[in-house]
Amino acid sequence: MIWILDTCALSWVRQIPRVGKKGEVEVFEQLTSMLEADLIVFPSQVVDELEERGHDDPEYRPFHWAREHKKQACRFGHLFGEVTEVLAHQQIRRICEWDKAKGADPADPHILALATHLRDSGQAVTVVSEDRVDKARKLSVATACGLLQVFWLRTEPFLVDQDIIPPVDE
Repeated sequence: MIWILDTCALSWVRQIPRVGKKGEVEVFEQLTSMLEADLIVFPSQVVDELEERGHDDPEYRPFHWAREHKKQACRFGHLFGEVTEVLAHQQIRRICEWDKAKGADPADPHILALATHLRDSGQAVTVVSEDRVDKARKLSVATACGLLQVFWLRTEPFLVDQDIIPPVDE
């Protein structure tokens, strides 16, 4: 299984109550191990989005981790042909918020393109994202994954499944 991490998945780690700021160091160490085993990828646009938030914050681990591991995580390069194919879908073209002041959400179509590229080459893939709410003019990553028949999972269940954090005690 190859896990494709979205920007919001990396940013969300600290928001998980039993992880927090203190626990994120260990989580990112475990993610590094997965990345070194070629189990994690993300497009370079994820690093770009994280940079908007964390370039001047030395404690913003998601950005600094993604930047440090960019070469390995982004090893599939730019898949512009696949991005064009993904955006040709009549509903998925709404994955970008074109009316936002800063322009489109640059990572989303690239995440989907990477997912379909790997899936079509015979790999089992799952996108990890917190983007699950559709808006009037913006389709969520979760819905787009469904339309493309790509598995999708939120960050916390992914971390539990990979034994990076313990499950919630019942």
